[in-house]
Amino acid sequence: MYSKCGFIFEAEMLFKKMSTKNVVAWNFMIFGYANHGYSIKAIELFIEMMEKKGCKPDYLALTIVLTACCYARMVDGG
Repeated sequence: MYSKCGFIFEAEMLFKKMSTKNVVAWNFMIFGYANHGYSIKAIELFIEMMEKKGCKPDYLALTIVLTACCYARMVDGG
């Protein structure tokens, strides 16, 4: 909810405090970053989700990160 209202840093604080994060929580945070102009941060979080946390992305996560690549003009990254 915080990220939808533009409070991305408040959303980030809550996200970091979560003891268990499922793909839905990751998606909300990645989308929040991408939607508010933090495309690089969104992509970094997506990579962290997969590589460091072992969370398998769903179709929505892939769509969000592709959108973030477009926003960042990272055509090769997508």
